[in-house]
Amino acid sequence: MAGLSDVNSPPFECPVCRAPLARAGDVLACASGHSFDVAREGYVNLLPTQHRTRGIGGDTAPMLQARRRFLEAGHYRPLLDLLAEKVAVGLGESSATDSSVVLEVGSGEGYYVAGVAEALARSGAGVEFLGMDVAKAAAKTAAKRYSDVTFFVGDVNKRIYLCDASVDVLLDVFAPRNPLEFARVLRGEGTLLVTIPGDAHLASLRSALGLLEIQEDKEAKVLARLEGTFRLAGRSELCYELALSPAEVADLVAMGPNQWHRGATGDGEALAPMVTEASFIVLTLVPNW
Repeated sequence: MAGLSDVNSPPFECPVCRAPLARAGDVLACASGHSFDVAREGYVNLLPTQHRTRGIGGDTAPMLQARRRFLEAGHYRPLLDLLAEKVAVGLGESSATDSSVVLEVGSGEGYYVAGVAEALARSGAGVEFLGMDVAKAAAKTAAKRYSDVTFFVGDVNKRIYLCDASVDVLLDVFAPRNPLEFARVLRGEGTLLVTIPGDAHLASLRSALGLLEIQEDKEAKVLARLEGTFRLAGRSELCYELALSPAEVADLVAMGPNQWHRGATGDGEALAPMVTEASFIVLTLVPNW
């Protein structure tokens, strides 16, 4: 599989009229004539003008580069391995009768969905992998690196530009959540995997550098928002120690929301090596019907 260069397109829907999109040359088009160019890198921008929000552009190129350096150093590899296991279980429980589809929303530079794709490819599973992000820079960066995943631009807070009941497993890793859209695109026996930071995540580093705190009662609030649309089917917690060099500490700060609060860390301040804690919670949810 090589993203949108494939003959068979993923189950995209037209952002304008919601009809299915089909690939014709370097364009995705619907029967009504709405069309979307496939970029040279292999991704497609499906975010229509009416769905764009002023001031919301997603991660910047420097943030994506910092996250790629940090993740490719293997610091969150245990989380990736856990997600790959859970995706495999979710696919085994899916009701799909044709090709299976795995979607990550808020896919960023593509580390998690591409890592899961690689892990499942080794098992011989034939699955279509998709990554969606609101930032054009993220889709472009990801598509240039990972040819086995199809990346597209879209805002999960507005709409996921995929057909109804077309996704078997949906990944949400530290990303915004849209319960109604998640339920719409998931098949009847589909699986939603939501990853959030645990209370202890980076606690000593956050304390030392004055970084943003984890939202109080975050897990309960996430579940409360999903309640009614999804029900909890499983919960896993992953905790381990992280030893970071000064450059890795800098990348960790720069790759997420703390980038917008650099004043708290003393911008330009020399950082020291640190040992901190990684703590993740992975919630397995299924549609509540």
